[in-house]
Amino acid sequence: MGLGRTDGRITGELTTSNWIGRLAVGPQLTWGRGPVRPYVYATVGTSHFATTTSLSDDHTSCGDCDVVASDTNYSDWTFSWSAGGGLLLRTGRYGYLDVGVRYIGNGTVSWLAEGDLVEDAQGIAQPHPRRSQANVVEVTFGFTVGR
Repeated sequence: MGLGRTDGRITGELTTSNWIGRLAVGPQLTWGRGPVRPYVYATVGTSHFATTTSLSDDHTSCGDCDVVASDTNYSDWTFSWSAGGGLLLRTGRYGYLDVGVRYIGNGTVSWLAEGDLVEDAQGIAQPHPRRSQANVVEVTFGFTVGR
């Protein structure tokens, strides 16, 4: 969404983003020492869901340095847990391709989707959050260094 001229002085670009951050701890069990090493793990922690809007100066081109102002429109924290497993596939002396799957249980959380920020009569964006289950299944690919 572009921000037009306001009183002839301000121009810029409005960007609204949804974010999910997670902090968790827990054990991982890995079997074997060969070229294929299966593993399982479980975690407990917290997840943070947020919707932010930023105003960028449209006269610069240096990435994040052009953000003039930003605001968190809505956010919610929830308890989370996860369980998963996968395979470590040796790719060298100390490197492994990590292929796995995990289930993240976030439970019920409040969040914003497109159209949930509605301007009131004064032109102020008011959040109208949704409330639903926010559980996630992730397929993971990565590279691990270790013995």
